[in-house]
Amino acid sequence: MANQSEDCLVGSDQRSDEPLDQMSDRLKHIESVSDNWFQFTDHLLNQFLDSKFDPLAESLEQNNQLLEALQTKQCTQLKEIVGQFDDTITTETDLINRSLDLKTRVESLSSQLTDKKSHKTDLTNKTKSLTK
Repeated sequence: MANQSEDCLVGSDQRSDEPLDQMSDRLKHIESVSDNWFQFTDHLLNQFLDSKFDPLAESLEQNNQLLEALQTKQCTQLKEIVGQFDDTITTETDLINRSLDLKTRVESLSSQLTDKKSHKTDLTNKTKSLTK
């Protein structure tokens, strides 16, 4: 009788190992599926981000070119203003009035250039942070 109870206990131990093995196999399968899912979503996310950042980089490059062209234009305008200033002033009063006008224009253009450079720097920094 003691033998029968020991046999029952041994048999139950073997049976209790089976569900653990099955659970272990299931966990390994779940981990594998999970890893595959994460790889798939990572791949999709990278494709999506690449498709969004490439046009953004092109747009930023075009914007930088436009800003440089604008800066060149403003520099040319400033030189023209100075040239006109030299050509048209004849009296001391005119010189003073023109100087004040020129100063205002130069400050305005300088402010615009500073704003454009700041904007360009911001865009460049954003591009760098987005591409990291």
